[in-house]
Amino acid sequence: MSDASPKYRVLPIVLETGETLPTLVCNSDWIPLRVPTRWAVRRRRFECMDSTLAANLRALGLLYEWAEATLHCHLDDMLERFVIPDGRQFDSLVQFLRARANRPERNLNSLATVANQAVAIRLFLMWASDPTNQGSAHPKAAQQIARERAALIEMFRPIASYTGAAQRIPPLLKQSGHALGHILPF
Repeated sequence: MSDASPKYRVLPIVLETGETLPTLVCNSDWIPLRVPTRWAVRRRRFECMDSTLAANLRALGLLYEWAEATLHCHLDDMLERFVIPDGRQFDSLVQFLRARANRPERNLNSLATVANQAVAIRLFLMWASDPTNQGSAHPKAAQQIARERAALIEMFRPIASYTGAAQRIPPLLKQSGHALGHILPF
């Protein structure tokens, strides 16, 4: 699967333990982004499979691309100052994700895919809002962290409602399997 962002890509890094750790890097120099790498190493890899983590990191690549285009800053620098973009700044993020999804050459992303990207972005920003998650002793009031997290939940609620459980394809019935046996050689 190709990466969603032309500026960032996800590379699989094999750790000494044999574990594969997807890592978000800049296409120009292949240096990992700092805050997403901390999130992947300290939190997300313990919550999901590496394929889900890779998809989450591709969504973060789009977030970083959006931040450069809209906020005119490198998001790592902003997040390392423990500043989370606010609601006014996020107004264009979902439109950015939808526009990226609807490019004619990539007609791959559905509304559910964009919603899953938005949920991954929300999880990441909620984690990044707490300086201790990034290993910092920088003081930030628990009430401020709670307000920022509540605001992120509210900002992403409309698009997050489009996520849903995948629909399993029901197994073939025995008679269907016999019909396929006549069409496909086994």
